[in-house]
Amino acid sequence: MRKAITALALVFIAAHLASLPPTLEDLDSINFALGVQHFDVAKHQPHPPGYPVFIALGKLSTGMLRMSGIGSPEPRGLAIWSAICGGLMIFPLFTLFRALDPTDRRAWWTTVVVVLSPLAWFTALRPLSDTTGLAAAVLAQALTLSAMNGTARPRAWSSTPAPTPSTLRGARVTFSSAVRWGNRLNRWNTMPI
Repeated sequence: MRKAITALALVFIAAHLASLPPTLEDLDSINFALGVQHFDVAKHQPHPPGYPVFIALGKLSTGMLRMSGIGSPEPRGLAIWSAICGGLMIFPLFTLFRALDPTDRRAWWTTVVVVLSPLAWFTALRPLSDTTGLAAAVLAQALTLSAMNGTARPRAWSSTPAPTPSTLRGARVTFSSAVRWGNRLNRWNTMPI
Protein backbone atom coordinates (compact mmCIF):
# COMPACT_ATOMS: atom_id res chain seq x y z
CA MET A 1 0.00 0.00 0.00
CA ARG A 2 2.90 2.38 0.70
CA LYS A 3 4.11 2.09 -2.89
CA ALA A 4 0.66 2.93 -4.22
CA ILE A 5 0.33 5.96 -1.92
CA THR A 6 3.82 7.16 -2.86
CA ALA A 7 3.04 6.68 -6.57
CA LEU A 8 -0.19 8.66 -6.23
CA ALA A 9 1.67 11.48 -4.45
CA LEU A 10 4.42 11.57 -7.08
CA VAL A 11 1.92 11.60 -9.96
CA PHE A 12 -0.07 14.35 -8.23
CA ILE A 13 3.02 16.51 -7.67
CA ALA A 14 4.44 15.90 -11.17
CA ALA A 15 1.12 16.72 -12.87
CA HIS A 16 0.80 19.94 -10.89
CA LEU A 17 4.41 21.07 -11.29
CA ALA A 18 4.05 20.64 -15.05
CA SER A 19 1.15 23.09 -15.14
CA LEU A 20 1.93 25.82 -12.59
CA PRO A 21 0.05 29.04 -13.38
CA PRO A 22 1.99 31.81 -15.13
CA THR A 23 -0.28 34.57 -13.77
CA LEU A 24 -1.83 35.70 -10.52
CA GLU A 25 -5.55 35.09 -10.44
CA ASP A 26 -7.19 37.19 -7.76
CA LEU A 27 -6.64 39.87 -5.13
CA ASP A 28 -5.34 37.41 -2.51
CA SER A 29 -2.71 35.97 -4.83
CA ILE A 30 -1.65 39.49 -5.80
CA ASN A 31 -1.30 40.36 -2.10
CA PHE A 32 0.80 37.22 -1.56
CA ALA A 33 3.05 38.15 -4.50
CA LEU A 34 3.44 41.67 -3.09
CA GLY A 35 4.31 40.10 0.27
CA VAL A 36 7.02 38.04 -1.39
CA GLN A 37 8.52 41.23 -2.85
CA HIS A 38 8.15 43.25 0.37
CA PHE A 39 6.46 41.89 3.51
CA ASP A 40 4.26 44.55 5.11
CA VAL A 41 0.92 43.45 6.57
CA ALA A 42 -0.12 47.08 7.17
CA LYS A 43 -0.01 47.59 3.38
CA HIS A 44 -1.77 44.25 2.78
CA GLN A 45 1.40 42.67 1.48
CA PRO A 46 -0.07 40.11 2.15
CA HIS A 47 -3.44 40.62 3.81
CA PRO A 48 -3.73 39.97 7.57
CA PRO A 49 -2.74 37.83 9.43
CA GLY A 50 0.32 37.99 7.18
CA TYR A 51 1.11 34.26 6.72
CA PRO A 52 4.83 34.69 7.50
CA VAL A 53 5.71 31.00 7.02
CA PHE A 54 3.96 30.85 3.62
CA ILE A 55 5.60 34.12 2.57
CA ALA A 56 9.03 32.81 3.64
CA LEU A 57 8.46 29.67 1.54
CA GLY A 58 7.32 31.87 -1.35
CA LYS A 59 10.42 34.07 -1.07
CA LEU A 60 12.62 30.97 -1.14
CA SER A 61 10.97 29.35 -4.15
CA THR A 62 10.51 32.60 -6.09
CA GLY A 63 14.18 33.43 -5.66
CA MET A 64 15.21 29.97 -6.83
CA LEU A 65 12.90 30.13 -9.87
CA ARG A 66 14.16 33.60 -10.72
CA MET A 67 17.81 32.42 -10.52
CA SER A 68 16.91 29.44 -12.72
CA GLY A 69 15.54 31.78 -15.38
CA ILE A 70 12.01 30.34 -15.24
CA GLY A 71 9.36 32.78 -16.40
CA SER A 72 6.68 34.19 -14.09
CA PRO A 73 8.53 33.29 -10.88
CA GLU A 74 6.10 35.06 -8.52
CA PRO A 75 2.91 33.10 -9.26
CA ARG A 76 4.83 29.87 -9.81
CA GLY A 77 6.92 30.39 -6.68
CA LEU A 78 3.73 30.59 -4.63
CA ALA A 79 1.80 27.88 -6.49
CA ILE A 80 4.65 25.38 -6.20
CA TRP A 81 3.92 25.08 -2.47
CA SER A 82 0.28 24.30 -3.18
CA ALA A 83 1.37 21.52 -5.53
CA ILE A 84 3.98 20.09 -3.17
CA CYS A 85 1.78 20.29 -0.07
CA GLY A 86 -1.17 18.87 -2.01
CA GLY A 87 0.94 15.86 -2.94
CA LEU A 88 2.42 15.44 0.51
CA MET A 89 -1.06 15.74 2.03
CA ILE A 90 -1.87 12.33 0.51
CA PHE A 91 0.14 10.55 3.23
CA PRO A 92 -1.65 12.05 6.27
CA LEU A 93 -4.95 11.88 4.37
CA PHE A 94 -4.58 8.11 4.01
CA THR A 95 -3.53 7.91 7.68
CA LEU A 96 -6.63 9.89 8.67
CA PHE A 97 -8.96 7.64 6.67
CA ARG A 98 -7.14 4.56 7.97
CA ALA A 99 -7.71 5.79 11.54
CA LEU A 100 -11.42 6.23 10.78
CA ASP A 101 -11.78 2.83 9.10
CA PRO A 102 -9.08 0.17 9.58
CA THR A 103 -9.70 -1.30 6.10
CA ASP A 104 -6.75 -0.40 3.87
CA ARG A 105 -8.79 -0.78 0.70
CA ARG A 106 -11.51 1.67 1.78
CA ALA A 107 -8.92 4.13 3.12
CA TRP A 108 -7.05 3.92 -0.20
CA TRP A 109 -10.09 4.50 -2.40
CA THR A 110 -11.36 7.31 -0.18
CA THR A 111 -7.96 8.97 -0.47
CA VAL A 112 -7.99 8.55 -4.26
CA VAL A 113 -11.49 10.04 -4.55
CA VAL A 114 -10.53 13.06 -2.41
CA VAL A 115 -7.23 13.65 -4.22
CA LEU A 116 -8.77 13.38 -7.69
CA SER A 117 -11.78 15.54 -6.86
CA PRO A 118 -11.88 18.77 -8.86
CA LEU A 119 -11.73 20.91 -5.71
CA ALA A 120 -8.52 19.29 -4.45
CA TRP A 121 -7.03 19.13 -7.94
CA PHE A 122 -7.61 22.77 -8.90
CA THR A 123 -6.90 24.23 -5.47
CA ALA A 124 -3.43 22.66 -5.56
CA LEU A 125 -2.65 24.76 -8.64
CA ARG A 126 -3.48 28.13 -7.09
CA PRO A 127 -0.83 30.57 -5.82
CA LEU A 128 -2.56 30.72 -2.43
CA SER A 129 -2.03 29.26 1.03
CA ASP A 130 -5.24 27.16 0.98
CA THR A 131 -3.69 23.79 0.15
CA THR A 132 -0.68 24.40 2.38
CA GLY A 133 -2.96 25.14 5.33
CA LEU A 134 -5.22 22.20 4.50
CA ALA A 135 -2.23 19.85 4.43
CA ALA A 136 -1.16 21.05 7.89
CA ALA A 137 -4.72 20.65 9.22
CA VAL A 138 -5.04 17.12 7.79
CA LEU A 139 -1.68 16.21 9.33
CA ALA A 140 -2.78 17.46 12.74
CA GLN A 141 -6.09 15.58 12.47
CA ALA A 142 -4.40 12.36 11.34
CA LEU A 143 -1.91 12.48 14.19
CA THR A 144 -4.59 13.27 16.75
CA LEU A 145 -7.01 10.58 15.63
CA SER A 146 -4.28 7.97 15.20
CA ALA A 147 -3.02 8.66 18.70
CA MET A 148 -6.50 8.64 20.20
CA ASN A 149 -7.57 5.33 18.70
CA GLY A 150 -4.21 3.62 19.20
CA THR A 151 -3.30 3.07 15.54
CA ALA A 152 -0.16 5.18 15.94
CA ARG A 153 2.70 4.89 18.35
CA PRO A 154 2.65 8.35 19.98
CA ARG A 155 6.02 7.86 21.65
CA ALA A 156 7.65 7.47 18.24
CA TRP A 157 6.76 11.02 17.22
CA SER A 158 6.07 12.73 20.54
CA SER A 159 9.40 14.56 20.49
CA THR A 160 9.01 15.74 16.89
CA PRO A 161 7.17 19.02 16.34
CA ALA A 162 4.30 18.64 13.91
CA PRO A 163 2.96 21.62 11.99
CA THR A 164 -0.57 22.74 12.69
CA PRO A 165 -2.68 25.31 10.88
CA SER A 166 -1.55 27.95 13.39
CA THR A 167 2.05 27.31 12.33
CA LEU A 168 1.18 28.73 8.92
CA ARG A 169 -0.06 31.89 10.60
CA GLY A 170 3.31 32.25 12.28
CA ALA A 171 2.53 30.96 15.78
CA ARG A 172 4.88 28.30 17.13
CA VAL A 173 2.38 25.68 18.22
CA THR A 174 3.34 22.02 18.17
CA PHE A 175 1.31 18.90 18.47
CA SER A 176 4.07 17.18 20.41
CA SER A 177 3.08 19.04 23.60
CA ALA A 178 -0.42 17.56 23.45
CA VAL A 179 0.99 14.12 22.75
CA ARG A 180 3.33 14.32 25.74
CA TRP A 181 0.48 15.54 27.93
CA GLY A 182 -1.76 12.72 26.69
CA ASN A 183 0.97 10.15 27.28
CA ARG A 184 1.33 11.32 30.86
CA LEU A 185 -2.40 11.11 31.47
CA ASN A 186 -2.68 7.84 29.53
CA ARG A 187 -6.23 8.79 28.48
CA TRP A 188 -6.10 9.00 24.68
CA ASN A 189 -9.33 7.06 24.22
CA THR A 190 -11.39 9.36 26.43
CA MET A 191 -9.72 12.69 25.69
CA PRO A 192 -12.07 15.14 23.92
CA ILE A 193 -10.89 16.93 20.81
